[in-house]
Amino acid sequence: MRVEASDELSNPPANVTRHQLDSGTILVDNTPPQLEVAVNGRRIRGRAVDGVGPIARFDFSVDPEPTLWIPFFPQDGVFDQAAESFDVDLSTVLAPGSHLVAVRAFDAAGNSVVKTVEVR
Repeated sequence: MRVEASDELSNPPANVTRHQLDSGTILVDNTPPQLEVAVNGRRIRGRAVDGVGPIARFDFSVDPEPTLWIPFFPQDGVFDQAAESFDVDLSTVLAPGSHLVAVRAFDAAGNSVVKTVEVR
């Protein structure tokens, strides 16, 4: 990107000053991560992969409650890679019976993806 500044609107031509500056490479990430989710009993396991930057956040919502998202960490405990795996035991937060669980992943640019699975 190039930015050019000039004071030509305020000065006569002989006194005009101009300056330009070129930025470095600008990376634009507007694609969400890919998310794989599998259910095994009351556990959800999966993996999020982003093509540009690190995965930044995981959340889940039960019977999808749009205002209540519960955060959880990747298996290694740190959001620092473009691919992160997770394994979450939901037995302490789910009432008996069948539930829909929405899992959401964000990348560092704020792009997100949601997958919904049935947990019994």
